[in-house]
Amino acid sequence: MSNALPVAELINNRGMNVDARCQACGEEPESINHTLFGCHVARQVWALSSILNPPGGFHESSVFSNLDFLLNSRKGNNSLLIYWRNWPWILWNLWKRRNESLFEGRLLTSEEVVLKSEDEAEEWFLAQQVEKDWAVTEKASKPLIRLNWEPPPCGWLKCNVGVDWCKRDGLAGGGWVLRNERGVVILHSRRAFSGLLYKVEANFEILKWAVESMRSHHISNVIFSGDLEDMFGAITGPEA
Repeated sequence: MSNALPVAELINNRGMNVDARCQACGEEPESINHTLFGCHVARQVWALSSILNPPGGFHESSVFSNLDFLLNSRKGNNSLLIYWRNWPWILWNLWKRRNESLFEGRLLTSEEVVLKSEDEAEEWFLAQQVEKDWAVTEKASKPLIRLNWEPPPCGWLKCNVGVDWCKRDGLAGGGWVLRNERGVVILHSRRAFSGLLYKVEANFEILKWAVESMRSHHISNVIFSGDLEDMFGAITGPEA
């Protein structure tokens, strides 16, 4: 949809001279819509798949119309999901088949494209279910710990700061949320930090960023809170 696939039509439009014909059927031009829907190979793949084709067939020139059909035709009928869910893999394998035929001289038959798409879709949905089951099991095995948020005194705001740091990559993620004494969120933000080799360095940079954020918003009377005991101790008792 972004015209990013380097088919012959778009390559020529960008100033390079290549054969504009589709290398699978010899028709001109090789457009994205032709490759994925209009070529005789694509039409045969869609006909062999479990996906119902639109009345009158796919649109001859509009990839937007064809994708709109694939995205919306199953709405309201969940019973068709298992048959309908393969279409992204069909598009992907049609594109891979085109590239393999051009650059490797290897041609999958239409039947092989359909079977490959169905297998890959099945593997992907199975992986999502396994991951979902793991998440449920892990959540059930973890003790539930509820930390009550303590409101600041009247006239003050509380900024809770969170830090997550990856030792392997030297990356950190930070976030803060500012609430009033009633717990209403006033502001919040998050960002990534790189080149942080130590956890204490990540804590310091992210706490400093949170303080600077308050200053840039001209917000005072703020109590900072978070799992940053070393940082708070260094600020409140620098001599120690």
